[in-house]
Amino acid sequence: MKKVSIVCICLMMMTLILSPIQQVYALTNKELDVVLVLDQSGSMKTNDENNLMKEAAKTFVTMMPSNSRINIISFNLSRSTWQSGLTLLDSDNTLASATSWIDEIEYTGDTDVGNAVADAVDMFDDSDDTVKAILVFSDGRNDFGYDRNAEVESDERLDDALSEAKNNNIQIYCIGYGEEMADMSDTPYQKLDSIAIADSDNRITTKTDASSISEYFNTVIAELLGSNVVEVVNNQIEIAENVKEANINITCDEDISTVGLTLLDEDGNIITFDDTNAKIYTYTYSAVIKLYDPDPGIYTIQTSKDVEISATYIPYYDFTLDVSVLNGNSEVTNVNSGETVTINAKVKQDDTTITDFSSYNDIIATATVTALDTDDSSTIDLTLSSGSFIGNYTFDHEATYQIDVYVSSDSFELSSSTTIQANAQAIFINNEIEKQVLDKTFKSSVTKTLDMTTLNSVISDEDHVGFEIVNVESSNTDKVEAKLTSDGLELTGKSWGSAHVTLTYKDSNGNSVDTTFSVKVSDKALVALFAAIPIVIGVIILLVILFVMSKSKIIRGHFTVNEIIIEDRGDTTIIATEKTYPSNVFLRRKKTLLTGLNQYARDMYNMTFDEDTQKLYELMNQNTTIQEALDAIKFKGTYLGMKGCKLVIKKNNHVSYGDQYSFSKASTHHLTTYSSFTIYVQDDQGLQMHITLSYAPKPRRKKQDDFEDDFSFDNAPSNDDFDDFTF
Repeated sequence: MKKVSIVCICLMMMTLILSPIQQVYALTNKELDVVLVLDQSGSMKTNDENNLMKEAAKTFVTMMPSNSRINIISFNLSRSTWQSGLTLLDSDNTLASATSWIDEIEYTGDTDVGNAVADAVDMFDDSDDTVKAILVFSDGRNDFGYDRNAEVESDERLDDALSEAKNNNIQIYCIGYGEEMADMSDTPYQKLDSIAIADSDNRITTKTDASSISEYFNTVIAELLGSNVVEVVNNQIEIAENVKEANINITCDEDISTVGLTLLDEDGNIITFDDTNAKIYTYTYSAVIKLYDPDPGIYTIQTSKDVEISATYIPYYDFTLDVSVLNGNSEVTNVNSGETVTINAKVKQDDTTITDFSSYNDIIATATVTALDTDDSSTIDLTLSSGSFIGNYTFDHEATYQIDVYVSSDSFELSSSTTIQANAQAIFINNEIEKQVLDKTFKSSVTKTLDMTTLNSVISDEDHVGFEIVNVESSNTDKVEAKLTSDGLELTGKSWGSAHVTLTYKDSNGNSVDTTFSVKVSDKALVALFAAIPIVIGVIILLVILFVMSKSKIIRGHFTVNEIIIEDRGDTTIIATEKTYPSNVFLRRKKTLLTGLNQYARDMYNMTFDEDTQKLYELMNQNTTIQEALDAIKFKGTYLGMKGCKLVIKKNNHVSYGDQYSFSKASTHHLTTYSSFTIYVQDDQGLQMHITLSYAPKPRRKKQDDFEDDFSFDNAPSNDDFDDFTF
């Protein structure tokens, strides 16, 4: 299975491998605050059987600039966090702690994505000016069992959190795992899409193979930091002047930990990765190289094996674009209509203005001025003068104007905005509408009206130009309808649950602002009803469990495959790699020797992949007499596994227990203590298998090496210990 999965991943990565290597430039000194929300519920065992979520999460954390802050939440029905708060990624120890914590996640339990996302929103400080983002990794299968109350409360808290996220510009991205994600109309996808959690349709991806997820992470970082994409050929990366941190992300279609990676500087010298200015972090299908304050020049990636790699380069500049409007020599925020002003833009790093742009090619600098009342725009070119990009503009009428400045070269791209009032001031939000609660109590619906005084109290209109509400939108009209009337905002609770409502205000100059609040629809009778259901179901389940246990016959302990010999018309193949399995893994539901040997064959095939194990693997995956014979060898449990198990061999001309000359005999063998035994199977063409097994009835409490020492053949029971067997 592992081998097949790796082949699939390799095929999915071919598109990126065959295309040119690209580099992505992170363009400003925006500081990132990111919370990763990782689904560890039991359904992820199937939907992420190759642990691609963990690989992706570790890669994203490592790709982030070192001045970023992160935290990680893993969730099923409960939640756990890596740190108590957002933590700076400024040391090897911190990064190692984060990736190690991700590795230890185990998939188990039911799912509560709503409270996990709400916990992530609560981690941010609304007062700081960092770029805030949440990445949700999940299969979208929300599952609370029969606790309907808990599900409704989770959805309510999620809606509260999404309202807060929108009001505080917290960006939310979703990575969906599992086959159900292919259907956009299916419930798991809709749990994560733009209507539910993700900010927009382009902020959710269901392509989770290594190459696609790497490309998606580039898109996310580009959107958060501002970036452009530049082609890189022949594994060469050009690092420009003023780069503070260079992050080189490498992906491969093989286990990259077995591929030696080196980075050469422009003079051909090998970069030492244990230096404080150069680090490398290697995972299964990806590696990240970090360079701090690198010298400008062309760097080359080399590999120790002849393999195809794909790489992205994300340089972090610490550049800022400082935009101001000057009237004469004075900076202004208000001017008179008809006045001409100077737009002044400076590129800075470490609070120092960059004046020398000789090492950058194709410099472009423009300013787009938009009158917000009419949406009319005009663009002017800015000229470099004494370290500043400047241009003149005349405001032709009273309005609020937005000035968007753009400065770019062949290796960086910066943008910044400011607003200026020409005898007018824009409206702004000075307060928030409180959460609203509607109590249904078995009614078909319930209505509440927020009057205009309440609605208008959240807006500040400094120059009294007047404003109005131009749009109302509910995130879930099946739960809450929102309609504007002459009396105010009419909220109608239609069914138990919650939603968030967004109001859009616009003044007479064309300036608009949004505010969002959440609405809860409560139904006390249904809450009580659903609260009782889990108790009743729990009692029923308990009674069923007690009944099943009273009738239960199970197999406990461990089986060890000691040796398999295949004799095929004079050719002898020996597989002598011992491997121990818990009984439930070895026998599974069918409880036949065929099931266990199928598992062993797959494991040996994935582990060694030589001719012997390949022959065993092919033999176990062909419909032959050998398979039929192994399927006739069954194991039966005893009460709670307290008396070991029984080995039952049906009468079969192709099976012999302990004696290769006693084929066709039916027999039963009681395995109550440590037992070592050999089974022979043969087909009609002369092929014969000798299978030597061991069974230990007690649960294993020691490590593998200890187990093998305790139950080696030197310490195994003598043949006298098998006198109790019944044939």
